[in-house]
Amino acid sequence: MLSLTGAASVAFRTGSARAELRTAPGVSDELLSVLVAGPVAVAAAALAGHAVLHASAVLLPEADGAVAFAGPSGSGKSSLARLLSGSGRHLLSDDALRVDPPPAGSQTVTVHRGTTGSRLRGRADELGRLVQTSGVGVTADGRHVLEDRRAPGPPTAPLRLVVLPRLTADVAAPRLSRVPGAAALPVLAAGSALDGLSAPGLLRRQFEAAAEVVRSVPVVELWLPWHPGVPLTASLQDGLRGMLIGVCGRAGRRGGRT
Repeated sequence: MLSLTGAASVAFRTGSARAELRTAPGVSDELLSVLVAGPVAVAAAALAGHAVLHASAVLLPEADGAVAFAGPSGSGKSSLARLLSGSGRHLLSDDALRVDPPPAGSQTVTVHRGTTGSRLRGRADELGRLVQTSGVGVTADGRHVLEDRRAPGPPTAPLRLVVLPRLTADVAAPRLSRVPGAAALPVLAAGSALDGLSAPGLLRRQFEAAAEVVRSVPVVELWLPWHPGVPLTASLQDGLRGMLIGVCGRAGRRGGRT
């Protein structure tokens, strides 16, 4: 059983391509389409044997790939991915990210496009105005859903960087710090991107995928002042993009993770 934030649930039938969808009263068709399109596709991928991490991702052409934001629920994954999105910088997936490990002889982890609807716990109106997206409803747990009306991004992209969000009122300016693989692995492997979904080998695949990611991709913590006194502006967007693109560039010159 896959739970879609209280708005609906999907029961997958073992050995069948069919699934049963149950909706909560009062859920609009527009909101349901956003919630179902991404998570159901990701769940199908997980049940088919693909690895799925609890992360959001945005495409940054200047980094020649994607940046993922990983962490537990409420850590700021969706907010940061939406903040970094915009014209030419597509949101690839929100909250659940399918990843393919590097093929033999390569260090390139590939991520797949999922849902482009962001489910946000706060500051949804600010983010919507900044990145010019539309609100399509509120989930049963009070999260606002923003949907990107632009054409979708590419179906896959190389993963260049993983960011662990640290949104707090206790710092005065954004800063980055490198996270060793041993410290990053438990964060990426913990938790479930698909609440209520269980299948043989699912957690093992998640752990193995997380291990491949931290072996191949640099991981950083992003400490960011996050409170109403710090407005979400285009200059903040540009500054954060520049910081993350710079890390991707340095990692690329060193040939990947160090």
